[in-house]
Amino acid sequence: MQLALQQIHDKYEDSFNLLFNWKAHMEITSPGSIVEIDVQKIGKKKRFKRIFVALKPCANASSLNGKNIGQLTSTNGVDGRHNWLYYIVYTIFDIENEDNWKWFMWHLRRAVGSHLVLLIYKDACKGLEKAVGALFPEAAYGKCTRHLYAKSMKHYR
Repeated sequence: MQLALQQIHDKYEDSFNLLFNWKAHMEITSPGSIVEIDVQKIGKKKRFKRIFVALKPCANASSLNGKNIGQLTSTNGVDGRHNWLYYIVYTIFDIENEDNWKWFMWHLRRAVGSHLVLLIYKDACKGLEKAVGALFPEAAYGKCTRHLYAKSMKHYR
């Protein structure tokens, strides 16, 4: 079983070292991004402890409102142990339309498969329902609480 797992995931040491290569690549290709990898030394070996990732284009959301306007969207998961949110994927596209949502959903399905329970929070996203219906027909829908609150504050001060 250990050999099979090693063939599927490679050696721990190899994937551990790739993490530092990825950090260096992110610092070169996305200046201003912060990637911090914290390790713990146990004897002569290093053990992964934690990672912090702040990609500059995501942290600086104004980059979507400047010369190159776009839409930033993400898919989050909920940790089964602590109920914490975590990023699964994110994407940036030029405009919000059915074609872009289908493209996003196709890649999301490719990344996570169809085995998970999907809940889509939306607020008048153009084309989202059709895209989700085509690629995740089992998904449930909800309304974004922040948007509902903002809309209700406009109407009911």
